[in-house]
Amino acid sequence: TTLPETSAFQNLSPRATDTLRLLARVLPATEWRAVEAWLTTFFRFQLEWLLDWSKFAVILKSRQIGATHTYAAAAVLWGMIGETTTIVSKGQREADELLEDAKKHAAVLRDLGSQWAIPVRSNTEELILKEGGRVVALPMTSGGRSYSGNMLLDEFAYHVRPGVVWDGASAVVMHGFRMRVMSTPNGRGNLFYDLCTNPISNKGWSIHRVTIHDAKADGMVVDEDALWKMAMGSRARYAQLFECAFDAVEGALWIQAQIDATRVDALPANIVRGIVAIDPAVSKTDGSDETGIVGVAMSSTAEFYVFADSSGRYSPLVWGRAAIKVYDDWELDRVIAEKNNGGDLVEQNLRTIRNDIPYEAVW
Repeated sequence: TTLPETSAFQNLSPRATDTLRLLARVLPATEWRAVEAWLTTFFRFQLEWLLDWSKFAVILKSRQIGATHTYAAAAVLWGMIGETTTIVSKGQREADELLEDAKKHAAVLRDLGSQWAIPVRSNTEELILKEGGRVVALPMTSGGRSYSGNMLLDEFAYHVRPGVVWDGASAVVMHGFRMRVMSTPNGRGNLFYDLCTNPISNKGWSIHRVTIHDAKADGMVVDEDALWKMAMGSRARYAQLFECAFDAVEGALWIQAQIDATRVDALPANIVRGIVAIDPAVSKTDGSDETGIVGVAMSSTAEFYVFADSSGRYSPLVWGRAAIKVYDDWELDRVIAEKNNGGDLVEQNLRTIRNDIPYEAVW
């Protein structure tokens, strides 16, 4: 089938082009005209998502690039040919917003002349189209276990119990349906990270990766000031939210690659913030881990300097005082200490630190 010379359809992958040709061939003329006009409203990278009809696909993406908008559209397109799609979001609010997006797509297609996209039933949990297809949006607490059909896991890296959600979702798509898993990164060590990076886990999956820069290259207008406000001025958080960076773990103190490993004897004049970080051991015996105490400062040009780097077999009674000395000597802003082991002695020394350092400066 010859596709129209529409700029929106240029430079698509062979996979997306094949789906377009399939739709042009099998849809009635009035339905194809409506779908064709509707598809021209999407950016190229969104069309790559929307027109990838592989059984399994994962979308590693930036925030603020219309992923939810696009997959609400995919659910409606699949619904037009009679398929049910269950979308599982991290919360009820997100599920409600996604279903509202799906209803808007159906309304646009109807206004463009489609009969297959006309809703025959619409409520707070599902949208049912004329050809029998359904779009169901649920929070992760529901998991979609009672439904059969396509499955989309929305912002999966932020699901609280991803293993439980995955078990239910994977069972739903066993009989020939599609599964989509999409999210912004949320650090390493979770199921989404494994799916994106482990060649054993993602074997047979179609993988899409779209940063904010990719979206801009495709013509999306981006308000950089707003993005940096969302990232609270943090380069690491910006990388996680908008550049698909798994290294920018939420709660991490710094990214190793950004640190200037050269120790300094005096802080440069343009230092804007500094911390002392402590990884405390619970004992000074030979069999224990060492306590680590490290000072890190960041300049106004986002360069990092490391100083006061020390480790040793400090007892719990010593490391708190050592941290206070680094904090005072270098006039730092904050003390950050791990406290997930060591019990009462670690907690006791955190309280000791707070006697000498303002409470809000101790994390």
